[in-house]
Amino acid sequence: MANMPMIRAALRQATTIPRRPGNATATFAAGRFAPACAQQLQQRWVHAGRKTEAPEAPAHLPHVQHFRLSQVPHPLRAKPHEQIDPSRLEKDETPIVNLMQNHIWSAQDIQERLSNLYQHRPQSFSDKCMHGIMYALYRSFNWLTGFKPQNTPVKAVEWRLIVLESFAGVPGFMAAMFRHFRSLRLLKRDHGWIHTLLEEAENERMHLLVCMKMFKAGYVTRLLVLAAQVFMTPWLGLLYAVHPRSVHRFVGYLEETACLTYANIIHQVQTPGT
Repeated sequence: MANMPMIRAALRQATTIPRRPGNATATFAAGRFAPACAQQLQQRWVHAGRKTEAPEAPAHLPHVQHFRLSQVPHPLRAKPHEQIDPSRLEKDETPIVNLMQNHIWSAQDIQERLSNLYQHRPQSFSDKCMHGIMYALYRSFNWLTGFKPQNTPVKAVEWRLIVLESFAGVPGFMAAMFRHFRSLRLLKRDHGWIHTLLEEAENERMHLLVCMKMFKAGYVTRLLVLAAQVFMTPWLGLLYAVHPRSVHRFVGYLEETACLTYANIIHQVQTPGT
């Protein structure tokens, strides 16, 4: 987390400076930064998948719970005490509500998924078409960027991640646009699909910005990103207007290749000599 050095410094300042009368610096630091520090530390501990309680904070710091355990109302009713009785929902609403409740990943969950990556087997004709197109693009891009299962050049990883994430952020936003216009045309609710798709697009954009903290995009990389948007966005838009399910399946296969890519990169980073 980028702001952790500032948080640690503020926490040290808030807890070590004596709070004497007239010590405005200590009062300001403890009063303004201490609650934020406690919240950040508590959230990092819970998100790390720890089963025990977080280390005790200084006495003057408030105890901060994970947001799902607090009683503050959540707009998506994602907290355990806000779960809706399925009998009160409409028939087409239950699966969408489940999709809107994001899973909190523990270290054990991540290791289990990395050791057994799920791959969907095409069933229908459209599934087979999307599977063939996606994996043809996958192999072509591997050859173009020089990405290999072992000893991958750093430049190949840079190209792969930047182009992958810049392209992966397109379908979700485009599908949300179509769903938004559809809801307006039909004068009907969308049951959360628009929010879910926009959240997916934003998630991929955040992945891209994280990559940009480590890599710098040259002219060739920027040209690849531009080409991916110029050629793939109209094709995906036309396909979504005709057969939305095919685009969703295409994105599913895209995420499979992304999981394979990141699992391979993690394996290479953790393997000595690579």
